[in-house]
Amino acid sequence: MDEGIDLKKLLFWMFGIALAIILFFSDNIWGFYRFKSICAEQGGLRVAEPLERNVGWMVKAGHVTYVEFPVGIPSVAFVRYRNERDGILYDVYKTQREKISEVGYEQRLADVRNPVIYEYRWSRHALRNEIRMSSVLREVIDLRSGKVVSTYRTFSYSEFEPSRTPLAAPSGVTCPDDPPRIDEKTGKTLPSLLSLAFYQMFKN
Repeated sequence: MDEGIDLKKLLFWMFGIALAIILFFSDNIWGFYRFKSICAEQGGLRVAEPLERNVGWMVKAGHVTYVEFPVGIPSVAFVRYRNERDGILYDVYKTQREKISEVGYEQRLADVRNPVIYEYRWSRHALRNEIRMSSVLREVIDLRSGKVVSTYRTFSYSEFEPSRTPLAAPSGVTCPDDPPRIDEKTGKTLPSLLSLAFYQMFKN
């Protein structure tokens, strides 16, 4: 009889512990589900109109570091921006990197006779009513029509509340997941999924 009572107590405590764990991490479970669901619906590449090749782009940010990504796309002729320090317009062109220390681009005074057709925008947003989730949106705008013609969106989610983890350990995940990839034969770094997506935006 005592063994039966002890077994019931054990099962009761086991159920209570399991329920407490589920309740404690319920926001993590729901948050991760929402993260995967939203990414499946909205993440990655969206192309409304294929882009023209070998034309000028622009960015509104006033530092050359914001130019580095779009200027690295092979089908982009150059990227124009206005330097926030001197107020001068520059056209930035991709160059061949001979050494790792080289930046891979050069700046020239803008030749306004060469029009820019697209604008590249980058923005980060915290998602309202979602748990520890944010997104990065990359947009390409056709300056002739003002329309957003292509987007690439990634989502980030912190699986655990930092205050609940030892030493506030990070637990972030990203979707689409885009870790660095190495070619096993050559040892060279392969293009990221983000870069490959932007390569696909252009007309054949």
